[in-house]
Amino acid sequence: MSIAHLITEPKFGEGRNPDSEHSRRVLFEIVRDVIKTKAFNEWEDLFEDADVPFAKAYTTDESMDNPQVRFNNMVVTVTDHELGDMMQMGNSIKFIKSPGEIKNGKQISHLHNNPTFAELLKSLSIKNIPSSTTKMSKEDLLPTSLEGVKVVELTNVIAGPMAGKILADLGANCIKIEPHYGDISRAGGSEFFIHLNSNKRSICLDAKTKSGKSIIQKLVSKADVILDNMRPGAGDRMGVGHESMTKLNPNITDTHVTGYGSSGPYS
Repeated sequence: MSIAHLITEPKFGEGRNPDSEHSRRVLFEIVRDVIKTKAFNEWEDLFEDADVPFAKAYTTDESMDNPQVRFNNMVVTVTDHELGDMMQMGNSIKFIKSPGEIKNGKQISHLHNNPTFAELLKSLSIKNIPSSTTKMSKEDLLPTSLEGVKVVELTNVIAGPMAGKILADLGANCIKIEPHYGDISRAGGSEFFIHLNSNKRSICLDAKTKSGKSIIQKLVSKADVILDNMRPGAGDRMGVGHESMTKLNPNITDTHVTGYGSSGPYS
């Protein structure tokens, strides 16, 4: 992109840790202006050669015919009782032992027999459903459906941390493991990072060291869920690849968040 000389300026923190929110915005504007100078297919070749992760911003129609979307069965045809055949979004979550299924629509009847909103809240384990006059505390509003579930999170940037945030918001005990220099998304601005990582606890470890790997393995051995969105092979290097992890903890739920899926043309 011919901006390497700018990255070395102290205020830009080598592109990883700008010294202020203003510096971050200036750097983003520089990148934006450079991106505008070439067409997508030119950047595509350059980024592929440099092993830079990227994606085109597609229109809805374009995305529905994307080869990876088709490979992942993310667009399916279902039959609606009133509208006939129509396209719907497929399963974005792949369960190895209990795969999901998109079913045809069914005619809805007996709406008057459906649970009331209050009964629905009770089924979701919301504590102390308040009346309109009740003064509510934070504890009254927090759901507890995942209370007692321990999650070890090896994530960064957006998709992985957001998945962990949802679990933590549902009551899970979520422990985020960060490298010794911190999650790279901390450089995106404090509000951005805090939003994606609220309700979690965090520990910084150097996974390249023997002691760092040992601590990660001890955490995983006592967890119910491991969540990661790292590059393929990173877990193996940290000693928590699928095979070694299932030996440490045969009952753990091994969860991966990927950009496109673990197979297919964009994998």
